[in-house]
Amino acid sequence: ESVNASSAPEMTPGRMSGIVTLMKAWNGVANRACAAFSSERSRPCTRARTVIATLEETRDVQLLRRVLRDNEATIMQATPATWRMLLESGWTNHERIRVLCGGEALRQDLAKGLLDVTEFLWNVYGPTETTIWSTWAELTEHEADRPTVGRPIANTRVYLLDPAGRPVL
Repeated sequence: ESVNASSAPEMTPGRMSGIVTLMKAWNGVANRACAAFSSERSRPCTRARTVIATLEETRDVQLLRRVLRDNEATIMQATPATWRMLLESGWTNHERIRVLCGGEALRQDLAKGLLDVTEFLWNVYGPTETTIWSTWAELTEHEADRPTVGRPIANTRVYLLDPAGRPVL
């Protein structure tokens, strides 16, 4: 999915602080096509290294596993489809990667499967228009039964509206 950069909100240091807080000093792997690409660009501010997997690497589970291993990734952002592909390939996360899952709805079965192989699972959400995450939730075994999009990241407000544009309580 592409994002029209001219329609995206300006990325100010205040808006980025919530993302950078999540990144700390992790080496990360992500896909260039991901809507949250701004978070990868910000990671150098945290003294971490970012590896952007190629399209071919994200579609071939063996290549992706090699990218994770060869780059000693400590955190990876991917869609549920990519995480499912890794799990179905027999990936057991011996790398101890922290998991950021976003871009699609995180289903209960996948959340539970990921928690079987990682201690750290975050469901991250952001509509395409923001070009970055807007909410995040750290999920534990208890929350895996009903994964949520979580709470707004720092310096972000979220409004839930019904189809008529009225606030939903």
